Amino acid sequence: MNFAQEILLRDLPVVPLWDYKAAAGVGDGITAEITWNGRFDFTNITKG
Repeated sequence: MNFAQEILLRDLPVVPLWDYKAAAGVGDGITAEITWNGRFDFTNITKG
């Protein structure tokens, strides 16, 4: 493994994924729902 790959593995262990509709991520204690049309319900995202 080269030096750049080692830095990426340490600093960015998960690559964010997205599509044409929405960007998504994960976090400890974060809960969210996706609506019927595949979009996030931003008003009901909670951190617990």
